[in-house]
Amino acid sequence: MDAPTQPFVAVRTTHRIAMPDTSSPTHNRATAPQLDGDARIAGLLMAINSRSRPSLLDFLRVHMTVSSSSPMTTDDYADWLVSFSRLSQGVVLREIKPVDTISFTQTVVVDDRVYSATHEFHLRFEAFAGGKILEIRGRPGELQSIAKSQADCLAQVQDLCDRGARAGVFSGTVLIARGSEVLFEYACGAANKRYDVPNNPDTKFNLGSANKMFTAVAVAQLVERGRLSFTDTVDQYIDDTWLPPSVTRRITVHHLLSHTSGLGSFFNETFFNGSRARFRAIDDFKALVRDDRPAFAPGERFEYSNNGVLLAGVIIERVTGMSYYDYIREAIYAPSHMLDTDCYDIDAPVPNLAMGYIPLVDPTGRRSVPEWRENIFEHVAKGGPAGGGYSTVRDLHRFATSLISGVLVGPEMRQALWTDYAGMGYGYGFNVEKTASGTMIGHGGGFSGISASFRVALDTGYVAIVLSNYDMGTFGLARCIEHVVDQIQE
Repeated sequence: MDAPTQPFVAVRTTHRIAMPDTSSPTHNRATAPQLDGDARIAGLLMAINSRSRPSLLDFLRVHMTVSSSSPMTTDDYADWLVSFSRLSQGVVLREIKPVDTISFTQTVVVDDRVYSATHEFHLRFEAFAGGKILEIRGRPGELQSIAKSQADCLAQVQDLCDRGARAGVFSGTVLIARGSEVLFEYACGAANKRYDVPNNPDTKFNLGSANKMFTAVAVAQLVERGRLSFTDTVDQYIDDTWLPPSVTRRITVHHLLSHTSGLGSFFNETFFNGSRARFRAIDDFKALVRDDRPAFAPGERFEYSNNGVLLAGVIIERVTGMSYYDYIREAIYAPSHMLDTDCYDIDAPVPNLAMGYIPLVDPTGRRSVPEWRENIFEHVAKGGPAGGGYSTVRDLHRFATSLISGVLVGPEMRQALWTDYAGMGYGYGFNVEKTASGTMIGHGGGFSGISASFRVALDTGYVAIVLSNYDMGTFGLARCIEHVVDQIQE
């Protein structure tokens, strides 16, 4: 439902937006601002460590100027930094890098106080001495690489989970496996705070976008069986009650699954301004999609699209004659023995299902323990092809095992799923990335009150799954766990 990963970047909402180009024309190096050790950097870090929105706003209003064309407002930056300060519990300065005299950007490297993970802030300044900050961007920094034995790494994973739980930023479950062998399980926090019901390894968590993988595998199965092709145009399956033929005849199944269709997201004003209960069956989403038009020529570039994967689900229904939900149960969940996975209606009394929780921001920053509210009015009433279904760490491990062993699709289709088509680390419904140990595939998920991470190292067979019912609950933790697992020495 969200972006495919949860990068540490400033974003205005929980949905992906385009950030402005930070490149600048080449300037005379003699005019480069002298920013090393600048008091503004110290001021920014002090404001972050205050965990106070007023302090952050005061800093930004004095030291930052945001152009009218920026997708971020000063308030957006304050919200983002407050969220980061909550999740990191503050930062410790590691390094201030020299100014890039071409882009007038300075990089500040910090460690967070929860997981000791490294993060980078990139501050772009006006192109003169003493110029104000124009933009702040963030990204994960390099983590220290120390190869260890499997036992040492699992002990480190335990420590990371304990840190997140103690800091109150992680509530959820974790599973580490190698192939079919489960090596580590962890659960903490409450699935339901009203009744103090604890999470356990069989608790069902909302996956956000992570169940885009199921949609992609289902399409690959149909291609494998000769019932459709990745090169088929969408107009062969979708009528003009969804989108006009002038749009659908230019878009292929390949474009939908690789996020190169140019289409956008059904998380729009119509969705947010009305009752979520209106959207349960796949056809209910027509009202949210029918006005969408490609932002670029299909195939031109990568841009994450919930509408694209939703339409892939529509195609599954048209080809099979079954509802999307029934087909996924039959083709994905049943052969993988995933008995606790489905797109449940949020108002149905499903046993052992975790409610999602959003922290209430204390505007003064004085409250040490966050207050929470449930996300029931934020998310979809029922998940679908683009995300929002539920699963457990154990079921997702079963899915990984079925996928790798060939139960779901053969080697050729797996290769199709895990080819990086646009050079953006994304195949068909899966992230694809190169790591120290080889190729890693999977998907993340996030929305208000939920967070998920699923990763499989294809070369070593390690599986790392982190699910949380906290807003951005896997932030930092999943990344650190993946890194630790990737460093296991044979």
